[in-house]
Amino acid sequence: MLSFAITSSPFILPVLVFLRKPPTLPKKAKVLAALAVLLDAVVFQVCLSVAVPAASLLPLNTFAVDVTNMDCTREATREVRDFFATMSGVGGVGEVLDFSNLVIIYGGLSRWFTGVAMVVDEAVHLPTSGCGKVSASLFSHELTHVWQVQSGVMFEEGARGFWGWLWEQNTNRAGMYGYVLNEDPDKTFVEYGWEQQASMVNDCFLDWRSNGGVIADKYQLIVDAMVHN
Repeated sequence: MLSFAITSSPFILPVLVFLRKPPTLPKKAKVLAALAVLLDAVVFQVCLSVAVPAASLLPLNTFAVDVTNMDCTREATREVRDFFATMSGVGGVGEVLDFSNLVIIYGGLSRWFTGVAMVVDEAVHLPTSGCGKVSASLFSHELTHVWQVQSGVMFEEGARGFWGWLWEQNTNRAGMYGYVLNEDPDKTFVEYGWEQQASMVNDCFLDWRSNGGVIADKYQLIVDAMVHN
């Protein structure tokens, strides 16, 4: 359902606006117009399923056993898995992420929408332009969104959270990613926005990489949330 909502949003949003403040039309015309747009959304989903065949879905462990020939992706996933393993060790519990259901798709929704990496449920959609846009730093950001799905953080606000995120994507995209770390000592990690959380984990990853595989104390709020949530 989340996948349907995200990929159909360009069709559904006009319907919501239309129903909230419809023009002066006969009731029957309004209903038919709304049904026509919703039908477009369904047709779009069918076309999308054809354009993104199941054969393009690759489990993450595919890269761990060197089956793929995309070395940049394989190395990126290994490094990020090491990072999350370090986080698990600091937190003293098991894996932060369940990699068993994770899939990586080349092209897919990226090709249809922004042209950059994006996550829907537990699937990471990557551009098809090769290694130039595939990096461990990118994966640390995108896999944070996978964690948000797996932990339920993304669903705590229900539909309001998704529509709020979508609104910001179109009105304040640059501002969605900025944050001030530990500005408010009482603010927990999950109280930041979805993109802010992913940006924080990305910065934590880069710091971990440059710090010899050690997670700095200033990022403890991330560990507390991702390990224990």
